Amino acid sequence: MNSPHDQELPTGLAPYSRSPVFTEKTVPDAFLKDHSTKPGVWGVIHVLSGQLKFTVPSKEADTMIYAGDKATVSHKVLPVGAVSFQIEFWR
Repeated sequence: MNSPHDQELPTGLAPYSRSPVFTEKTVPDAFLKDHSTKPGVWGVIHVLSGQLKFTVPSKEADTMIYAGDKATVSHKVLPVGAVSFQIEFWR
């Protein structure tokens, strides 16, 4: 199941990189604030276990994303308990 904030990626993109797997203890501080990728690059969050609170400040919207979900818009995240997740970068 995908997050309500999951968007279709533009056609013609392909994955080119993945972040390390992050946990509630190793999530970078930058991810806890509103952020986005460089122009032409999309980041797809894959929640591997647990859950993240996914916030889209520009839309004043919060959603929980769970293991097996993904999300692809400008956002910030907040770990809710034990979690592991990874970012896949597309261009």
